[in-house]
This record gives sequence, C-alpha cells and structure tokens, in this order.
Amino acid sequence: MKSVDLYGRVRRAVLIDGMSRREAARIFGIDRRTVDKILKFSLPPGYRRTKPIKRPKLDPFVGIIDAILEADKCVPKKQKHTSKRVFERLRDEYGYTGGITIVKDYIYASKTALKAKAEETKTTRTCHTLHNPGQFRACQVLIIRPNQRGQYWTPMRGQSSKPIDKLGVTTFAPAVGGGVTLGVTTKSVSVKDLAYRWASCSADGKLNFHWKCMMATPMVIDYIVVHELCHMRVRDHSTAFWNEVDKILPDYLERKNWLKRYGAALDV
Repeated sequence: MKSVDLYGRVRRAVLIDGMSRREAARIFGIDRRTVDKILKFSLPPGYRRTKPIKRPKLDPFVGIIDAILEADKCVPKKQKHTSKRVFERLRDEYGYTGGITIVKDYIYASKTALKAKAEETKTTRTCHTLHNPGQFRACQVLIIRPNQRGQYWTPMRGQSSKPIDKLGVTTFAPAVGGGVTLGVTTKSVSVKDLAYRWASCSADGKLNFHWKCMMATPMVIDYIVVHELCHMRVRDHSTAFWNEVDKILPDYLERKNWLKRYGAALDV
C-alpha cells in the first residue's frame, strides 16, 4: 500500500503542477495504473474485495445458522443463542468441523445486517408519516429547469409567480419568536441553485431557497423554512436557535434526520 505522503506528492505534481501521468510514473517509480488510482482517491483506499469470500467449512451450515437466528427472534432475550452456543450445536448436532471464530464473525455480520435493515424499515415508516402521497404543495408541480433569467422554476398557467411563498414563509414568519415579538419580516424570497446549502438567510431578511427544496416532502419543506426564519432571530446554531425552532416545530429532529438521510436523493 502506498503512503499518504506519496499520494500527496503525486496528486500535487499532476493536478497542480501540470505534470503528465506518464512523467509522474517515471519520476516517482510507480506504475501508470497506480498514478490513475492515486488521482481517483485522495487517500489510500486500502484493500477492496472484488469477490465474495469462500468458506468451504462454514458455507454448508449457513442455512442452519440463519434458521437458528430467525427462531431467536421469537424467544425472550435470555433464551437467545450466543455465538458459542450456536457453534456447539453445529459441532454436536450437525458435525461441523471448523473453528468458532468464523462462526462468530458470520453471526456478527448477520446481526449487524438485520439491525441495519430494521433501522431502515423504521425510517421508512417515519417517512410515510411525514409525507402522504398525493398531498403535494403547489410548488411541487412546477417545471424545474433553468431559464435565461437564471431562475430554476417556470410557473405554469394558473400557478403563483412566487411559489416559495406557498412553502410556508408567510405562514410561519409571524409565529417566529414564540409570542415574545410580533414575529419576523422577510424582505424577499428567491429560488436559486445554492450548491451544497438548502437555504440561506441574510441579515436584512432576504431568504434564498435551493430549487431542490421543491421536491422534498411538505413537512420537511416546513422545517427548512422555519430553520431559515429562526436564523433571523438567532444567527448561529446555538441552543437558543434550536429552542426557537422547537417552539414552532416540536418534532423538528424527525424532519431534520429525514433531510439528512434522504436529501441527497432529491435531484432531477
């Protein structure tokens, strides 16, 4: 495995200094394919398995282990099989001749995969509660495409020319402050391509939203809007800021986690 220092020197020579890949391979004494790999990965990726691992002693008993783990789902916790107990059953009842370590590793991998699947199912159910299919906001039927003016939406006939207002800006703005003040006042609302940000808020009340917000679920859109409106009172992400968000959306963490998990999939 090549060192991190070599990765840095090769990448600098080719990407910054303009050295050719052939010349870099000659100067650093490495293969041209290695140069290509270094340019593809900023850090050494380590060993990557290309084929599934072969377990000649364990593979005939994998089905039995899976059946034991499946049966354990219906019994109390203290009655579940430990890895050692599974190994002993395989050895005594089924004639398994392999070691215990490979059995432990397989069981650990299986339980980890089941746990990840259960977590994904739980999150999917949460998404169903966040979004009721068929109940889209008006802005979600807009044609999302850049035009000559740099806008990333084109209103159809009968649709509002300010679709972002329908995302809840006018609804939530008076509520920010929890009754302590008369809320906040926005100066303008725009839809742009904000790269890696969902939205932004300037000190003078100008709100900018990424056009991808239009493809999020209604409750997540509400969270993005409330998030930016609360920044008009608290500029940072301190405890005071999240308290402001919590006053309006007590379940904001659920919406925030949905956006973090599925936000990257909101694309055209």
